[in-house]
Amino acid sequence: MTPRRPSAPAEPGQRSGTSAGGRGRPVGPPSGKARAGRAPVSRPSASTRPRPGAAGRVGATRGATRAGTGRPLWVLGAVGVVLALLILPYFQKWLIQRSEIETARAQVAQSQQEVAGLERQRARWQDSDYIKSQARARLKYVMPGDIGYVVADPKPEAAEPANPGAQAAELPGGGRPWFADIWLSAQVAAER
Repeated sequence: MTPRRPSAPAEPGQRSGTSAGGRGRPVGPPSGKARAGRAPVSRPSASTRPRPGAAGRVGATRGATRAGTGRPLWVLGAVGVVLALLILPYFQKWLIQRSEIETARAQVAQSQQEVAGLERQRARWQDSDYIKSQARARLKYVMPGDIGYVVADPKPEAAEPANPGAQAAELPGGGRPWFADIWLSAQVAAER
């Protein structure tokens, strides 16, 4: 749309209500009253009137938009790649922090289970019957009037070796001083 020309000052003898072109048509009612019997004049708007030389520019503009339709896609793609490159480090940090949070939650849950177990154990130690049973089992205490028996050489039946000869063959042989043989036999016993 072309800019409007500024209106020229009214010439002497001309009414102030006429148009700037001097065609003599009033722009509005001269004294606030509408003329009786005449309909208001309607003119086509400036946007609907064809302008001279505009046909060539309109065609050129349409052709330019058709030729450049791929450009916005490339620009959007480039912007998307740049955004992805900018967001990627933050996304990686978010994933790492999320896995650390899950690990910490698992550790907290495990610690809470351990605390609950220790609280149950503490509650058991508040019971005098439990304390007495632990004193008998661990410290071999007996109540007054009871007789305590201690087995000097307990041999569990499952601990007997199947072949004693094979076990004797694994013991270190002679040719060393006696204290070296004792030391080696203690090492073999500690390994089992």
